[in-house]
Amino acid sequence: MRSLLVLFICTCLLSCQRKAAICPPDCCATFPLVHTVYFDVQPEDSEALIQACKKMEDIAEVHYLMVGAFKDLGDKRALSKYDVVMQMQFADEDAYRSYQAHPLHLSLKEKVKDLISGPPATHDFWLSN
Repeated sequence: MRSLLVLFICTCLLSCQRKAAICPPDCCATFPLVHTVYFDVQPEDSEALIQACKKMEDIAEVHYLMVGAFKDLGDKRALSKYDVVMQMQFADEDAYRSYQAHPLHLSLKEKVKDLISGPPATHDFWLSN
């Protein structure tokens, strides 16, 4: 019984590892390429877009997926034009290119055409150690 409990706990920990949204200290070395996408969408469509974006975590190359709606904190510099932001990390440029060509990603691009007000803006960068 004790072995079963240990096996269950290990399985839970391992299955949660990839889904974690918070980047652990070693993620800069493991997944240093960050891809951020900014969507201009009507506020009433934000939740539908967020739910569609969350499906990107099913792509093996995607790590530390985060997606959410804009929150106005009173900073005049904020990119308030964009109602939804999606961010994820990749091991390298090849992983990023695999994501770009993945059927789930291509499907997302097609599905969100009716939700967004124009082409999304993107920002990609390398994390420094």
